[in-house]
Amino acid sequence: MEVYSCDCSADVVLFLDNRHCLSCGKTVGFDPRSLTLQPLLPARDGLWRSARGETYRFCQNHARLDACNWLVPANSPHAFCGSCRLNEVIPDLDVDSHLPLWRTMEQAKRRCLITLARLALPLVAMIGGQTVPLRFRFLVDATAESHFREPLTREKVLTGHQSGMITINLAEADVVARHEQREALGESYRTLLGHFRHEVGHYYWDVLVANYPDRLQSFRELFGDERAEYGQALETHYRQGHPARAASSPEYISYYAASHPWEDWAETWAHVLHMLDTLETAGSYGIAVKELDTDLQNLDPFLIRSAPDLLRRWKALTLALNGLNRSLGMDDPYPFVLTSQVEAKISFILTLLWQQIDAGATNPFYGG
Repeated sequence: MEVYSCDCSADVVLFLDNRHCLSCGKTVGFDPRSLTLQPLLPARDGLWRSARGETYRFCQNHARLDACNWLVPANSPHAFCGSCRLNEVIPDLDVDSHLPLWRTMEQAKRRCLITLARLALPLVAMIGGQTVPLRFRFLVDATAESHFREPLTREKVLTGHQSGMITINLAEADVVARHEQREALGESYRTLLGHFRHEVGHYYWDVLVANYPDRLQSFRELFGDERAEYGQALETHYRQGHPARAASSPEYISYYAASHPWEDWAETWAHVLHMLDTLETAGSYGIAVKELDTDLQNLDPFLIRSAPDLLRRWKALTLALNGLNRSLGMDDPYPFVLTSQVEAKISFILTLLWQQIDAGATNPFYGG
């Protein structure tokens, strides 16, 4: 993500989910059309005006629940912003413990959506001859082992994707519950943002690969044949037990990626989004990395059209990140090794994304 500043001073840093400038107190909101955080002044009838003279109102989830800081154009017929309108089901907010977790869930979703917007990826697409929108359900377990005492659903919620519908268990927004799951599955990396990026990857496989015979053939050469029985593949994966006891393979970015070609794609796709977002943030902060003589200052990775260049910068940055964490006595934030096989998969995904942008696709939130 880019680093934002208030118009009171270029030295005042604003973060993506800020509601106010901590220096001057001015209200700020995120405009998904321009992908910028806007300092605002009050206007008439509860509206807000930016320095550019544009008039907005806040998403309805802002004033009512303090769960969103996205803006809606004043002339829009929508009460909710472009992010919140993608929600099909949210948790029962009458349960006190659900609201803070849902706020955390929405923060991760918005960050994921901003990256999709930077990549000009559609939020509604034709798949198999049908119009399929991307949408979300945030549900809660009802099993005896559930982290939650007053559930919304009647069964165990499995995080996943089906026909554009992404379901995420609200427990993933709880740090303790997520850490327990990470340890139980032997995962070196498990984050809420990572879930969003992984699951939207399944949707964009349908959008960018499934209906293109040449791309599908290239996909199968790199990732394998997705026609392999999916349910059986996952059952086999989980039956094998803790990944520490399984032989690692240089072909995959993660242990889970080895379970099925679709999961290999989704894990690698999520990794590409991690890479682009983090490199953009590093560039916004003007970070320079001595290793490999790589300068990330003012780098916009979304404008680069060379996978080797991106990967070279990424490796230099992650070496520095891991080194910094080790100096603090903490685990590596980047516990991955990029082999030549994995880099080939990353390059394939990057090429598809570049083709999408260069074909003239635009920010899906531009219309408000």
